[in-house]
Amino acid sequence: MPRSLRIVLLALLLPIVAVAQGEMASADISAPTPEFERFVLPGGLEENQVQQIVQDSTGYLWFGGRGGLHRYDGHQFNTYRHDPGDSTSISGNYVERLYVDSRGKLWVGTYGRGLNLFDPETEKFTRFIADPEGPKSLSHWACFAIEEDRHGNIWVGTANGLNRLEKGTYAITRFLYNHNFKDRKNRNFIREIHKGPEGNLWLGTGLGGITGTRISGLIRFDPITGQYKEFVQNAHDPGSRTTDIVLRIAEDQEGHLLIGAGKGFLGRFDIKGSHFMPVSTDPALASKLAFDVQSPRVIQPLITSILKDKEGCYWFSSDEAGLKRYNPRNGEVLHFTADSNGITNNRIVNIFQSRDGTIWVATGLKGEVFKTTSKEPVHYLTKGAFVFDEFKKTSIYQNLGKNAAHSRWVGNLLAILWRLTPIPKPCG
Repeated sequence: MPRSLRIVLLALLLPIVAVAQGEMASADISAPTPEFERFVLPGGLEENQVQQIVQDSTGYLWFGGRGGLHRYDGHQFNTYRHDPGDSTSISGNYVERLYVDSRGKLWVGTYGRGLNLFDPETEKFTRFIADPEGPKSLSHWACFAIEEDRHGNIWVGTANGLNRLEKGTYAITRFLYNHNFKDRKNRNFIREIHKGPEGNLWLGTGLGGITGTRISGLIRFDPITGQYKEFVQNAHDPGSRTTDIVLRIAEDQEGHLLIGAGKGFLGRFDIKGSHFMPVSTDPALASKLAFDVQSPRVIQPLITSILKDKEGCYWFSSDEAGLKRYNPRNGEVLHFTADSNGITNNRIVNIFQSRDGTIWVATGLKGEVFKTTSKEPVHYLTKGAFVFDEFKKTSIYQNLGKNAAHSRWVGNLLAILWRLTPIPKPCG
C-alpha cells in the first residue's frame, strides 16, 4: 500500500476510533448486583470459623480460622492442625493472619502461638516463637499483621511490637515504640501493616488491652532508620476522627491511604501532606460509605477489611454492619446486610478476591463463609468488535475489502489505535 494512502487512511480512521471509544466510555458502567452463596468447609462448625482467606502462587486457596488451616484445590481440602508431638506441624490452630510473599511463600500468623512458614514441598511448617528472654525471637506470641517490604524482608505486627525477619536468613529484629504510659496508649499493639508507595510502613494500632487502653492510631515507620511518627486525631478536623483505632489500611486511586477505623468510620490520609481527610469531599457519598449504626459497644462497628477488586471497585466490611461495595466510576454504593443477596450475617471479618474474580467473604462465625455465585459471566462487546462495526459503516471498508493486504493493514492499524485509547471496565 502506498505510504501516502496509509497516511490518508490514518487520518480517516482516527475519528472512527475516537467515536467508538467515546460511545463505549459513555455506556452504562454499572455492574449487576452480585449474589452470594454459602461455601462449606470440611469438619464441624467449630472448624469453620474462618477469619482469613488467601490464594498462593500455585492457585491453592487457603482458609484460616479457629479450626486450623485448610488448603483447597477447587475440588478437595487438605487440613493442617497442630500436633503436640510434631515440631514441624503448625504451631497453633487459631489462625489470625495469612500472607503470601513475593516468592510465593505462605506465612501463617496465629493468635498466641507465634508465626509459621509453610514449605509446600514437604508440607511442613517452620515455627518462629516468642521468648521474653530472647531478643532474637518474636516480641509477642500473638501475630496480627504480616507485610513484605521492598527489600524482601518480612515484617510482623504483634500484640507487643513490630518484628523484622531478614530476607534469606529470617533473623529477627524487634522494633518497639517507646511508650509514654501517662497517655495510656498502646502503640505497640499492631493490627495492620501497609507498605506505602514511598517505602515506609504504615501501622494500624489499637484495641490493645495490655496497657489498659483501647485507643492508639496511625503510625508511620521508616524501616531504614527505625524511626516512628505518630499521627494523632484532631478534635477540630473531621477527617482525623477516624484515627482512634486503625484496623485496616489500603490505598485509593489517587495514592492516598484509606483508613478503616473504629465507630464505622472510613477516612483518608494524604501521605505527601501528612494530614487526614474525609473519605470523600462529597458529604452524601461519605455518609453512604460510613457504617453508621448504633452499637452498645463504644468502639463498634469496626472496619475489618478493605479490598480493591480487579475491576477497580472498593469493598469494605464491618464486624456489625455487613458489607459495602463502592464503584468510583459512577458513585454507586451497594450495602449487603444479613439476609440480603445470600449473606446471612452482618459480621464480616475478611474479604478476598481469587484470581478467577470470585469474591470470598469470611464472617469468623461457625460455618459461615460466602462466595459470589458462579453464574454465567456477563459478555460485553469487545472493543475491537465495536470499532470494526463502526469501520464497516464507511465507504473505506467497502473499497478496501476486496484487497486482502489492504484489509490486514487496516485491521492491524485499528488494533494499535484501540490499544492506545483504552476504556475502563465495569466493575462487578
